[in-house]
Amino acid sequence: MDRVLSHVSGGRAMDRVLSHVSGGRVGSIHVTYENDNDIVARQFAENLTGVFRLVLANDLSGALRHLKDRPEDLFKRDIVGATPVLLAYLTKRFELGQAIITECPDLQDNKQQLLTYEDRDVNISPYRGENVLHIAIVHRNVEAIQWLVDRIPDLLDAETTGSFFAPGMLCYLGGTPLLFAMASKLVDGAKVILAAAKKAPAGSPAAKTSIWMTDRFGNNALHLAVVHDLPDVYDFAIKYAMLTYPYACPPDFTVDASTYDLPSFLKRLQSGDKTSFNRFLRQYNDDYLTPLTLAAAMGKTAMFQHQMMQQTTTAWVYGPVTAKMIPLRDFEERYYIKTTTPSGPKNAAAVLPAGASELLADLDTTSGRTAVECLCSYRMLSKCIPKTATAQEATMRGRLELISTYEVKTLLDKKWKFVGLAMFRRALLRHIIFTLVFTGSTLFSSHYRDDSTTLADAWLLVLLECYVVAEIALHIYRELREMWHRGWRYTEDSGAAMVDNVIKGALVLLIVAAGICRAAGNFVTEDGFVASAILCSYLYMFFFLYGFRTTGPFVVMLRRMLLTDVVRFILVFASILMGFASALYVVSLLLAAFAATFSFDEYLLSRMPIPAQLFIFVYMVLVVIVLINLLIAMMGYSYDSIIDFAEQRWYAERANIMASMANGQSVAQRSADRLKYAVSLDVGGETERFIQVEFLDLQAWRGTAEKHDAKEDKQEERSNDSVTKIRAPFAAKKPSSPRHVQGPPALLEVDEDREQDKKEEDDAIESGTIAGLEATLARLSHGLIQHFSDEASLGYEDPVNREALVLGHVAKIKELLGAVHAFE
Repeated sequence: MDRVLSHVSGGRAMDRVLSHVSGGRVGSIHVTYENDNDIVARQFAENLTGVFRLVLANDLSGALRHLKDRPEDLFKRDIVGATPVLLAYLTKRFELGQAIITECPDLQDNKQQLLTYEDRDVNISPYRGENVLHIAIVHRNVEAIQWLVDRIPDLLDAETTGSFFAPGMLCYLGGTPLLFAMASKLVDGAKVILAAAKKAPAGSPAAKTSIWMTDRFGNNALHLAVVHDLPDVYDFAIKYAMLTYPYACPPDFTVDASTYDLPSFLKRLQSGDKTSFNRFLRQYNDDYLTPLTLAAAMGKTAMFQHQMMQQTTTAWVYGPVTAKMIPLRDFEERYYIKTTTPSGPKNAAAVLPAGASELLADLDTTSGRTAVECLCSYRMLSKCIPKTATAQEATMRGRLELISTYEVKTLLDKKWKFVGLAMFRRALLRHIIFTLVFTGSTLFSSHYRDDSTTLADAWLLVLLECYVVAEIALHIYRELREMWHRGWRYTEDSGAAMVDNVIKGALVLLIVAAGICRAAGNFVTEDGFVASAILCSYLYMFFFLYGFRTTGPFVVMLRRMLLTDVVRFILVFASILMGFASALYVVSLLLAAFAATFSFDEYLLSRMPIPAQLFIFVYMVLVVIVLINLLIAMMGYSYDSIIDFAEQRWYAERANIMASMANGQSVAQRSADRLKYAVSLDVGGETERFIQVEFLDLQAWRGTAEKHDAKEDKQEERSNDSVTKIRAPFAAKKPSSPRHVQGPPALLEVDEDREQDKKEEDDAIESGTIAGLEATLARLSHGLIQHFSDEASLGYEDPVNREALVLGHVAKIKELLGAVHAFE
């Protein structure tokens, strides 16, 4: 029974995240979202009886004998949908699982069904769709993978659909066996699967597997490499896909090549092949994210920079400066998706650049995001981001760190300098004029809507209001056009862009409502709408305050405090306020009823009852002392968390401002503006936009990198020599000689105890009462204690000791470890 329980009690979650530790998922604490109870916990009890007990005990002969006597148990499933074969593979009983597959004749006609998790009755399996090949991949057993694909190649045509493997969960590995192997960084297993798919007959289920495949969420191998931070897997997928077009590859190029030149490969591709390869390289998933934009959305700095560098070409090198051409496709240049079927982006027929000649009417109104848009967004843009607060906070921090990278900052600086700054100044000046005109139109003491004023007397007022109406009409036109082109994406803007949409939309609606009220003759309501519109006009200045270095972070802090800290405070305060208000109301009613027998004047002059005084006291303590100080503390925390990334947040908001202003422009105008900070180059017959970034590497240019390393080695040698000199007087002392240690009396007593302990340990070793390992550990611990006692006389105020003392400790530990190794 202990042997069975040792296999049952393994953790499913950790085992599913590529753990090398044996153990099953039978005793997992994973709770599915579709069932009313935790069926995984009930699996523990079911698997201790019948054929499942024999499988867990790894009783090969007993299990085969049981299945021969009771062949119907081969089709038996536990509560999560596992068959005996699945349980054998899950608990790493590969020989047992292979024996059942080989020996049981009833399995031959139902291989796919019996080797795959399915629902049992009304219990929905969280592992639905997983088969034995998936399990062998997770256990990283390439031999088991080879055995399965050789005998049952149709296992390749499977995809996990259970909630356990959903995006955002710990074990989202892509669904199909190939994507499982790629996400598991099991490249050898992926090679086996791809080779089996290549040998499969055309039209067979196994032949559907290829490097181009996606899962049901639209993610391909490149997306999975981004999700799991696997640059090596990303390179493997690119190189394997390149081999599909050998004419464009370098001579003798293989999938195991250490390097590859992706830009040169793309230049040599023919037009149709280049379209197919670009579709793989920039595949949109169901979140409309390519591998590059997914890395930006998830804050994966390493994967983002790895992809950028693989697509970058060197323009020129001059001394320590290297100029690189970084493609803007997906980075900053938006692409529109042209679909041929309504099933989603993974069936996209083509991805066209923003400057393409096709009409926008022929394109889907929903477009993919750029990497810059993802970096500057406050939303969780991908299903692959876990829904925990910790993961989402780490994602936001990763995005801000990506904004601080040299490539991103250079792009944003150039775009602001050549395009954004001029647009920003024009928009700011225009809004100031609008606000002044709008405010001035409300300052006239006489109004033409009154019968006492003629139109000739109020011509200036009419002119000002006509200007306001014209501006509002232009705002309506631009906002409607943006909504038409962007669709539901219009509501997903964040930061400065969200402020622009919300306040400008409110301003437009209020002015329109005021006009309707004036036409209806309801001037009182009109004045209320106009007053609210003026307030919105001044609040719209927050949009422009985002763009200044000094005020941008401050506005971000204000927004966060209002939307998070103040909201939480109001919820708690409202609960306390309503409770105490109700209690005081009840007390006042009882007192009023009692005082009604006398007179109401006596009630007014009476003192507050004791319960009411207690309620007021507790209320004041909670609200004035506790809650107000808590609100201040929360705001202080928000300030500290924002000020740490103030520079990056300012860059992000400046990018949001440029994106918001550009959304109101036509595609042609945006393309023309882009050429002010980027350059168009012909890449294999297709025009692409690149931004030039200059990198500086003085050490490589001067050839001082190796000298610098040699200098560090010499410094380390000198440090070791100084440590040796310091330790020499102490090392020369014999263990039996009395040691004069500077320190308190307690230290001297401990020192004497150590001498006695060492003598007892030596006697015990000679007598054989302590095992070799225990003796080794005892010698190591005693040596460390003696070393630190010897060094106690060296004060930290000594000029030679601070660094040397630490190095001396390290050197002593290395020496003791070497002695232990020799002793063993």
